[in-house]
Amino acid sequence: MKTSFSKILPALVAATACIALLTGCKSRETATGRLTVTAMLAPQATLIREIAGDSVQVNTLIGTGVNPESYEPSVSAMRQVAQSDLLMLSGALGFEQQLVERLHDSNPRLTVHDTSAGITPIYGTHSHPHHEHGEGHEHEHSVADPHTWTSVKNARVMAANIHRILCDADPALAPYYTERYHRLDHHLDSLDRALTLRLAPLEGKGFLIWHPSLSYLARDYGLRQIPIGAEGKEITPRALKQIIDRANLSGCRVLFVQADFDSSRAEAISRQTGANVVTINPLDPDWESQIILIADGLANNL
Repeated sequence: MKTSFSKILPALVAATACIALLTGCKSRETATGRLTVTAMLAPQATLIREIAGDSVQVNTLIGTGVNPESYEPSVSAMRQVAQSDLLMLSGALGFEQQLVERLHDSNPRLTVHDTSAGITPIYGTHSHPHHEHGEGHEHEHSVADPHTWTSVKNARVMAANIHRILCDADPALAPYYTERYHRLDHHLDSLDRALTLRLAPLEGKGFLIWHPSLSYLARDYGLRQIPIGAEGKEITPRALKQIIDRANLSGCRVLFVQADFDSSRAEAISRQTGANVVTINPLDPDWESQIILIADGLANNL
């Protein structure tokens, strides 16, 4: 869900005074000898730590229990960004560009980087009605799927970007970053190969999911994601029946939901489709364990 700028504007305006004061101070790099990096999401922060070790201070802007598609930055969150040397964007969250524009003049020493650069986006999974001219006319406005981190192939691209960003920011530690990056990249390559072998027999098959957060993973391994709900909208009984019929025809035997999803609804859908419910957390800092959990759910139930 793309957050309206009007919704986050009050928080941004309220934070401006704090930012102005904070940006007059010395950077944390000067005070502690370490770069301070703010990542938008916990999985990004994990990749940064894998490459940088303890050589940087890593903060996460959006917590694990927060919906990144409807996130509204608080004054304290803005203060955290203002104290950073680097801000690493996920690249496809609706509010990121407005956040950067607001910070540009207030915090000139902050450098902003898109860790998703080079990833081919997926469109259509998060389309939503767009009103025109206040006349009630609507058309579907397609935005890029923001869940770029739920893919090992994408994680390799993100890790390469993070490595380059850190080396540019702190050339003295470039050999250290490079050694750790190559170790991480080798590990991710091995993980991707293992997943490719394990999921190859499932190519072309579908899986049910409440919110379409596994689009990139599905693309990687030739699977079909069948979302039940999106954009925070209530699904109609007729639409739900059509999805269940599609799932039954596709032989879907797994339904992925997040922890805050209504368990009674998950059980009802499970009864109608025969799909086993698997609870996942795409924003878990231990994103690799989540990827393996998802692969297990697919391999054991399809």
